[in-house]
Amino acid sequence: MAKFLYALGLSSDYGLKVQPRLDVFHLYDFLFNRVEAGGCAKVSAHLVGDSERHDEVEERYGTVKVMRYFDSDKYAAVARPEGDRYLLDLFHEAYVGAAEARDWDQQPFTDAYEEVLKRELEFSGYWASPIKSPDGSCHAQVHFHFDDGIRTSFVLLDKKKKTELKRTLFTVLSGELPTLKMMHSKLEWTGANEVRLTHSNGRDYWVYDTVAHTARLHYGRAEDGDPGGQYDLGMMYRRGQGVLVDEALAVHWLEKAAAQGHERAAKALT
Repeated sequence: MAKFLYALGLSSDYGLKVQPRLDVFHLYDFLFNRVEAGGCAKVSAHLVGDSERHDEVEERYGTVKVMRYFDSDKYAAVARPEGDRYLLDLFHEAYVGAAEARDWDQQPFTDAYEEVLKRELEFSGYWASPIKSPDGSCHAQVHFHFDDGIRTSFVLLDKKKKTELKRTLFTVLSGELPTLKMMHSKLEWTGANEVRLTHSNGRDYWVYDTVAHTARLHYGRAEDGDPGGQYDLGMMYRRGQGVLVDEALAVHWLEKAAAQGHERAAKALT
């Protein structure tokens, strides 16, 4: 049984006339700190088009789902900031209501809400703290921005950490977006001109060349010669999952997998 609430959710009925933008939710989720929840692992706000279902609650398998009436016409009629604020209030109130009913600490929800407002509902910022280069001349950091997907970039800052010197995009995540907290685990300098960002799985990592301003994903399974891993990496480059789209690298890794008899890789090359 889970001791802490590890996940927040936001879903909606397919029948809604307008599907809301999710960037404000992803920002809230990114800023939220876990809270003791006595066996509940996830609380979710579910948007419905029927006002009579507002505040209905479903609870099963360690998940609490709170229904919130979503007025599609109201949301569509206002400018983006007002619409985002309307959505923020809806799901935040659902989480706080669930916390109050179950005697959870409400402060982590309030802190996330207030920080979202402080950032003016803009999902943009830095992941973790900047780290000083070996010679002390600059700092490295990771920047994120939500714009039809989470765009993450390596950033070089000056010695005083006040001015950006260079920003290099290395991933655009879309669809079901994992939180940055779960995707990245450690940022470090591994050479005079090299920064490494380790994936949360502890095996894969991105390397940023601070002179050439290029970033490369090191995917252990592929580099160790596993054909399944080579196929996966090839498709990641083709689809832009965890890396930027690069058809030449996609073909490179798919050919390696196909050469070892991987049928799906061979088919992907046709």
